[in-house]
Amino acid sequence: MLSVLLTAAIAGSAATAFAWQPQGIGTWEEASRDGVTARFFVGSDVHIGRDENASDKLSNALEVFNTVDPDADAVLLVGDVTNNGGSGEYDTLMDIINRSHFANTGDDTKTILAMGNHEFNNADGAIERFESKTGQDNTGAYYFYKNGDPEQGLAATVIKLGASNYGGDYTGCYDLLKEELEKANAENPEALVIVMGHHGIKDTAYVTNEWYGNYGSGTDKDMTALMEQYPQVIHISGHSHATLEDARHEK
Repeated sequence: MLSVLLTAAIAGSAATAFAWQPQGIGTWEEASRDGVTARFFVGSDVHIGRDENASDKLSNALEVFNTVDPDADAVLLVGDVTNNGGSGEYDTLMDIINRSHFANTGDDTKTILAMGNHEFNNADGAIERFESKTGQDNTGAYYFYKNGDPEQGLAATVIKLGASNYGGDYTGCYDLLKEELEKANAENPEALVIVMGHHGIKDTAYVTNEWYGNYGSGTDKDMTALMEQYPQVIHISGHSHATLEDARHEK
C-alpha cells in the first residue's frame, strides 16, 4: 500500500485578514506504517514571500509531517513555492526546508519542489534561478525503492513536469514523461507513479474547467492520453487554491 497524504494547511490564500494560528503539533498522531511501502506528503501554493503567515504555514506543515511520519519518503510541493520567484524568497524557502526534518542533503532529496506560474513573475531567468536556488532541475524523475533498497524493487516513481512559461505549457516534457513511464512500468507495473504538474489537466478536478495547463491535448504529444495508458499514474496539481474538502476534487 502506498500512502499519499494531502494537506490544505499550507495552501496560500488570496488575502489574510488576521494572523494565522496553527493546529497544535500535539494534536497530531503518528501514522502506522503497517503494510505501507512508500508514503508522501503533498502540498502546493505555499507562496513564500507573500507574508509571514506563508512561512509559518510551511514550517508548521513540515513539523506536522515529521510528527505523522518521520520516515516518509518525501514531501512534494507542487508549484508556486514562492510568491514572485525572487532570490530572497527562494532563500527563505530553502532555509525553512533545510532546517526541517525533510532537509535535502547530498543525493538524498526529501523535499521535491516544482515550479508554478508565480515562479515566472520574475520572468527573466526564472527557470535558471529556480534551479540554482533550489538545487533541483525544473523537470526530472525520482525513484523510491522498498525499504530504500533497489534490490527489493521499485515502490514508487515521482515525475516532475516543469512548465516552460507562466501559462503552464508542459508539452516540452512529453519525451521525458514517455521515457520515464515506460521505465517505471518495465521495472514494476504495480508501483505507483506520481506526476507533478502545477497547472491541472482540463476538467479533471474542481476549477480546472477554468484554470489548466497545456498538456498537448489533441496533438501527437498528448500527455493526458499518454498517462491514460498507465493505470498506476496519479497526476497531482495545485494552482486553483480550492479547498481539498470540496467533493469536486474527487473526480
